[in-house]
Amino acid sequence: MTNARRFSLLATAAAVAIAVGGCASDGNDPEATPTPTSSSSSPAPTTTSPTPQSDSDIASEAASALVTKYYDTVDRLGQQPSESLGALSTVATGVQLSAQQTALKSQREANQKQVGDTKIAKLDVQSVNLDNSDPKAGKVPTVQIDVCWDVSRVDVVDATGKSIVSSSRPDTGWTRLTVANYHYAANPTGAGGWPPVKTSRRTHATPRDPDRRDPDHRRRNRRRGPIPAQADTVCQQTNPTTGECLIWVEVPGNPSDPGNDGGDGPTDTGTGSACYWDGTDQGISKPPPGPVPCSNEAGYWSNAYNCYIAAVDPQPPAGDTSWQGHEPGDGAVYNCYQPQTDLLILVWAADPPPNSGTGPTPREVAQLAIEQMALRAIDIGITPEPGKDSIGIVGMPVWLWVATPNEHTWGPITESATAGGITVTATAMVRQVTWGMGDGTDVVCTTAGTPYKAAYGDKSSPDCGHTYEKSSSSQSDGKYTVTATSDWVITWEGAGQTGTILLNGLTRTTAISVGEAQVLVQ
Repeated sequence: MTNARRFSLLATAAAVAIAVGGCASDGNDPEATPTPTSSSSSPAPTTTSPTPQSDSDIASEAASALVTKYYDTVDRLGQQPSESLGALSTVATGVQLSAQQTALKSQREANQKQVGDTKIAKLDVQSVNLDNSDPKAGKVPTVQIDVCWDVSRVDVVDATGKSIVSSSRPDTGWTRLTVANYHYAANPTGAGGWPPVKTSRRTHATPRDPDRRDPDHRRRNRRRGPIPAQADTVCQQTNPTTGECLIWVEVPGNPSDPGNDGGDGPTDTGTGSACYWDGTDQGISKPPPGPVPCSNEAGYWSNAYNCYIAAVDPQPPAGDTSWQGHEPGDGAVYNCYQPQTDLLILVWAADPPPNSGTGPTPREVAQLAIEQMALRAIDIGITPEPGKDSIGIVGMPVWLWVATPNEHTWGPITESATAGGITVTATAMVRQVTWGMGDGTDVVCTTAGTPYKAAYGDKSSPDCGHTYEKSSSSQSDGKYTVTATSDWVITWEGAGQTGTILLNGLTRTTAISVGEAQVLVQ
C-alpha cells in the first residue's frame, strides 16, 4: 500500500498477523480444512510407479517453501539493519510488503534489532485455488497456509542491548498466510512462480459485521459536502515590474458548467477527490487508480494506508501480539480494510492514521505546484517601439509578440507538489494572450507572435497584429495604453485523477504613440 506509515514491528519479527495461542506440539491447531488421507488397507505394490503430483500438490509445496523463506528473510532483515529491504519484495507483496517494510524501517530508525530466529513448528495448507482468470484484477492462484510459529528464542533490543519486548508476549501462535502466484501462466509449477506472501491475518477471524460498528461512526466520519465549482483563477493585481501576480482571486462558476470560458477553449474541472485508491504497488490494475468515497461502513479512507481505517472495538487485550510490543493505551490497533481486494489486516499506530477526507484536494495540491512555477506576465514586443521619439502611423501594421518567451512567461513548465498523501504533477502553458490596444479593440493571439524586423517593411504580422485607424492624440498623454493579458491552462495529474485549472489575468502594459501621416510630413 502506498506510503503506509506508523506500522510497528511485531516484537517477534514474524508477521503482521495476530497470534491466537500456543501451537507447538500442543494439538491446538486452528480450525483447519480436513486433509484427505490415503487408505492403509493394503500397501502399494513396490513395482508401481509413484503417482505424479497434482497441480495442487505442486502449488502447496512451492507455497510452503516460500513461507519458510519469508520468515527467514524477515528474521535476517531484522537482525542485520545494514541490509537492503529490497529483499522483502521477493517474498511479499501488497499490504504484507508495505507492512513489513514500514515496520522494519521503524525498527531501524529507533536503532533496534532482532536477536534470534523464528522457528516454524508446523505448516498446514488449508486451501489451494488455481483460478488464474484475471491477474490484472488480482484473481491469481493462491494458497492459504496456517503457520505455527515459535519465537521463544527471539528478542528485539535497543541500542543499549535492552529488550523492548513485552513480558506478556506469547511465545507461540498461529498465523494464516495467503501466498499468491502472479506468474502462474508463465511458471505454474516452479517455486519461482510463487514469490509473494500477499496477506496475513488471524486464523480465527470472522467477516466484519457492519451492524456492530459504533452507530455514531458514520456521522463522525461523514464525507465533506460538495465544494462549489471553480471557473477561473484570475489575477487581480500584477506586479508591474516583474509581471508576477500579487493577488489571485477564485471566480465561482456555474455548477452545471464549471469553468466555461465562454468560448471553445478548455474548462476548469473543479477540485477532484481528496481520497483515492491506487493498487499499483500491489501489482493490481483493476480497479485502476481513482477516487473513492472518503468514508463508508468500514471506516474512513486513508491514502497513506490505501485502505479504510477503523479502530478495533473493543481493543485487543494486553499481551495480544496485535499490539506489536506495545501496551494498551500506547497508541491503538486498527482495522485496515481494502474493499478493492477484500483484504483486511490489523495495524498498530501511535496516532490515528490520517483521514484523507479532511486533507487537501488534488486541485489544492496542484496549486502548490503552480506556486513553484513563478508564472508571470509576458514581456511585450511591439512595433512601433515604445519611447519618446517613436511614433507609429495610422493605417500602418502594428506587430505584437512575446519578447524572449521562456517557461515562466509562455511555458510549458512542469512542477510537482505533495501534501496530505497526494502527489500532483502540473504542467502550465499559455493558451492565448489578449492584447487590449487602447482604442477599444482586443486582439486575441494564440501564438507568441512574430518579432518584427526592418526587412518586413510595411507588411502585416502573419499571426498577431493590429492596425490603428485613429491617432492617439486624444488619449491621456497622447498615447495608447496597450495591455497584454496572459491566459494560462494548467493540466494536473495525481491521485488517480486528472484535471484542468485556468489562470487568467497576468498583465503587462506599455504605451505607444500613433499619429496621422500628414502631421508627420509638415
